[in-house]
Amino acid sequence: MNQQQLIFIREIARTGTIRGAAACVDRTPSALTRGLKSVENELGCQLFRRIREGMVPTSEGETVLSYGERILKSLQEIKEKRIWSENEIRYLLCIRENKSITGAAETLFIAQPSLSQVLKEVEEEVGFKIFQRDRRGAEETKAGAELLEQLEEVWKLWKEMREELGEYRELKKGCLIKWTSALCIFRKHWMKYAMMNFLRILFILQCRKFFSHRYRCQRKSR
Repeated sequence: MNQQQLIFIREIARTGTIRGAAACVDRTPSALTRGLKSVENELGCQLFRRIREGMVPTSEGETVLSYGERILKSLQEIKEKRIWSENEIRYLLCIRENKSITGAAETLFIAQPSLSQVLKEVEEEVGFKIFQRDRRGAEETKAGAELLEQLEEVWKLWKEMREELGEYRELKKGCLIKWTSALCIFRKHWMKYAMMNFLRILFILQCRKFFSHRYRCQRKSR
């Protein structure tokens, strides 16, 4: 996810329609629809319910909106104005933790040139070096340290949002398992009851057949 997508989600919730949100962010409705679908696929949940009156947030959507507002507010406080993405922040903080681009790339399971390219693009946009690179590794600059501290707070919010969405998925998964188990138990008992009922009816029919045959034999003997 990125900062722009959080703005899209906020505007959809505020206006209640894709068309209204698209007009507010200067995008086409089709582009916004694709963007929303992309975010929902990434998060693994539906953020809005489509009803006659418009679009209303789901429980997961409310969570994203709540954290999204806090993330956007924190990003607005960063003086280096640009569109930040969740991955970019994670990459920068990983470099900081490893004090090395090579070590961060290994931790993130991405190629070192790709990580170096992301860092280069971010530094060009903010206008200063975030890390001073040499043979020993990557040491954050004074300006970089200040920026990374702010990004650390943003990353905590993003991480908490992901964790809360994960709890929703586990809860729904647990409910599904419980319903499935209940259905299996019901079927098991229903089959047992059905079999017992079948045997009871079969027994009654056999008894009727036996006594009917016996009655006919007695009448013939007379």
